[in-house]
Amino acid sequence: MTILNTPTADNPLRIERIEDPAAFYDRHPDELAATGASAFGQPAEEFAPQVAERFHKATFADIVRLGRGDIIGFALYELLRGSHWRLAGA
Repeated sequence: MTILNTPTADNPLRIERIEDPAAFYDRHPDELAATGASAFGQPAEEFAPQVAERFHKATFADIVRLGRGDIIGFALYELLRGSHWRLAGA
């Protein structure tokens, strides 16, 4: 994990770069499913399989936390053929 920014009084968000999104997902499945479902207005139970699939296909992820606590968002990056990237997030 790499910290991309440190929370301050003016900006309480912390962004972490995760090099192994599948392993990260396996440690935080409920929180990530709830975050993704909330972003797309879906029930977490129904959206959880899509979030799991996306994390397991991703090359790396950025996780957005409020301070050092709750996960409030994420972006997933998938390397495609020809050195093109696909971005998905919540």
